[in-house]
Amino acid sequence: MSSVHGFEHVSLNCHRRGELVLEGLKRYREPCIVGWPEREPASATWPARKISYSLFSENEIWVTDSSCEAFAGGEWRFEEDRENPPSRAYLKLWEWGYRTNSLPTKGQVALDLAACPGGWTWVLVKEGLHVHAYDRAPLDKRLMKRYGRQIEFSTGDIFKLSPDRAPKVDWVFCDVIAEPVRTFELIEKWLSEPVGLVFTIKFKGEKTKDDVELLSRLQRVPGASLRHLFVNKNEVTFWRPPQRRP
Repeated sequence: MSSVHGFEHVSLNCHRRGELVLEGLKRYREPCIVGWPEREPASATWPARKISYSLFSENEIWVTDSSCEAFAGGEWRFEEDRENPPSRAYLKLWEWGYRTNSLPTKGQVALDLAACPGGWTWVLVKEGLHVHAYDRAPLDKRLMKRYGRQIEFSTGDIFKLSPDRAPKVDWVFCDVIAEPVRTFELIEKWLSEPVGLVFTIKFKGEKTKDDVELLSRLQRVPGASLRHLFVNKNEVTFWRPPQRRP
């Protein structure tokens, strides 16, 4: 069992009183600093277990040391890098890295669709992957200058790129801004391939019946996961680990 790593207040009622309790426990509380996982999540011992509590009234408190989330209320908080990544989209991959059971590894090859300005590409090349980045707009110049040897950039429409025309890769990543159905159609193109998949599906306003049906279909993909990450906005992240090649 992992060790206790501080205390977290999940505010449901009597917020100020709950914060005062937390202040009293301050000496036991350690900062939550998260980056890319250093090992396969299935065998990792970090983030360590926290004791979480909620006040239901001024005199009633509920406490648990077996939360289903590594952080209280699922609030993943990161020590952000505000200088190097081209965009804050990298935080999605950082959180995903702790939720997946299969991480890309150094030396593997990834295809990053709709890569501009390069937030996800930045994460992948830092972890030692070779990345084929594909978009209509170029990647951040700083990214290309520093990691150019690991990146091959191509200009084009990602929705016209089919697996048989794409380079041979181990993973396909995509954080495109598009209608949900278009992203779903793009995912479908790659489902028959044995590669790992990580896609963001974005929505506008309230989800429609068609959106719900689309999500239901993605949930039925064997071995896949679908989740609204803490760092996601009006979007969800879909992923499936690499499949065994026939």
